[in-house]
Amino acid sequence: MSYYYRHYTNLSITGPFFLVVLAGMFIVLTIIALIARHKGKAEYERTRRNSHTRQITRKQLNRANTRIFLDRFYELVFSSTSVLLMMFTYICIRNMIYEGQIREPFATIWNDWENFFLLFLILFSVFITIFFDHVIVKIRSLTPDSMANIRLSSSVYILILLVAIYIGYGEHAYMNLIFMMSAMVAGRFVYFDFTIKDFKRLCAGVGESMPFIGLLLAYSGLLSFYGFQTKVLISAYGIIISLFIEHLFMCIGIILIERTPLHRLFC
Repeated sequence: MSYYYRHYTNLSITGPFFLVVLAGMFIVLTIIALIARHKGKAEYERTRRNSHTRQITRKQLNRANTRIFLDRFYELVFSSTSVLLMMFTYICIRNMIYEGQIREPFATIWNDWENFFLLFLILFSVFITIFFDHVIVKIRSLTPDSMANIRLSSSVYILILLVAIYIGYGEHAYMNLIFMMSAMVAGRFVYFDFTIKDFKRLCAGVGESMPFIGLLLAYSGLLSFYGFQTKVLISAYGIIISLFIEHLFMCIGIILIERTPLHRLFC
């Protein structure tokens, strides 16, 4: 694990990669802003034809739609990064035990209760997400239901990443993570008192997030391809660690944009 630490804290290696991540973030947010304004144009035409609707300016609609779309994407990135952080912690602890860096009695406790530790870490990721979207970048445009749907969508996104790792690299060590995420996603859709109405509502919520999932998959996929090709991201011994670093850089890019006047370029 010390090799990972030295590699990813070397600014001569990670600095240029962060600039690529930031440039990609600008492109992604520009695409989102253009889509939001296209939707705003259509909504403006509808409200103008409806005499019973209070007239608002097209600029106001564009700004409101752009803010909502950006916040949906931010929430998806924050939630996904939080889950990856917990998986990163799980992989690090597991690897340190296998290397003998963590000794008894914790090693035995971990081996006996490993799956419960993993479940706890994934559930704890919810609090990390709350810290991101309530403290670091305050997301105010989304309703609690919308945020819950996006967090469910982030689980779907993470599950797609894990399956891709399993298929592409044959990493059988990630099967526990795949089963855990599958169970959590299934549990959100089907529970002991669920109704067809609830199921349809959840499906609709995830369906609304699919364009954002597709955009994030394309963005992270291109970054991963570039990172692995240039050896900035390490593919051996723990791909999930490299994916966490990649998404962490995305979060830093979002924070940099939202905490500075740069956000005015989009909204």
